[in-house]
Amino acid sequence: MIEKIAIHKQLKSLNILPSDLVIINLNIEKFGLIENYKRMDYVTIFEDYFNSGGGTFISLAFTPAKFSICNKNLPFFDGHQSANTGAFANSMLKNSNAHRSMHPTNSVVAIGAKAKDFIYGLDEYSGAYEFARRAIDMDAKVLLIGMNDFPGFLTHLVEQDLKLYRKYWNRFFLKVRMKDKIFKRLDPGGCSKTFSRLYPEYIKKELLRVGMVNKAYSLSIDASKAYDVDYDIISKNPNILICDDKNCNQCRVFRWKTIFRLPFFTIKYIYKRLRNAT
Repeated sequence: MIEKIAIHKQLKSLNILPSDLVIINLNIEKFGLIENYKRMDYVTIFEDYFNSGGGTFISLAFTPAKFSICNKNLPFFDGHQSANTGAFANSMLKNSNAHRSMHPTNSVVAIGAKAKDFIYGLDEYSGAYEFARRAIDMDAKVLLIGMNDFPGFLTHLVEQDLKLYRKYWNRFFLKVRMKDKIFKRLDPGGCSKTFSRLYPEYIKKELLRVGMVNKAYSLSIDASKAYDVDYDIISKNPNILICDDKNCNQCRVFRWKTIFRLPFFTIKYIYKRLRNAT
């Protein structure tokens, strides 16, 4: 009980209030242990906090798409798959009060008073990052607990709005099998390794709140303010997030400007498959 009360105080110090709608990215390892709590039960700490004020908390519950030409062995999605976005999201998915959106790759899970309203219509007919726009429209905040980098969903929404996904040819081959059709994801985000390049502007504008949640270094920011900063920067320099990693397929192969590297990528891929098979 003492630990739960302390965590609730820490949330308030980050300007995360019980009445808020908040997207949370939480690293379980860095969050640390809590006496008398199993890790699966950490969700209840946040549920109790937001229930006390009519708030709602959300986590990314993403699932994979596969690059495929012939549609073989595609990942399947019907809303019951585990998320590849961490233990906290999967703990939320197991909560009886959770509601999950139905986008085949970029679903989210929400618990709280506005959970159903938040996920409404976020399915295969909406953009992959429309949940981020929903967050902005509903005056949401973003809370990072023990994360190494800022989550890129707001940044990727900016890319979507600027139609930068058109730079990537692989978008025609990113697929997921659903119950009665194959979903093609045509709006991939760009590179996710360079979001820290946007941090100086957040700091300059004093938009970040910094503190601890349990044992984890944490940051919070208003979703709309983060989007505005990202849009201002990326609209002026659309290539700012292209990374320097020579092995990054998204930056080095999957752009139309770099499609000439595809044969080398294919040879490298085949070589890795053969080496792993031996």
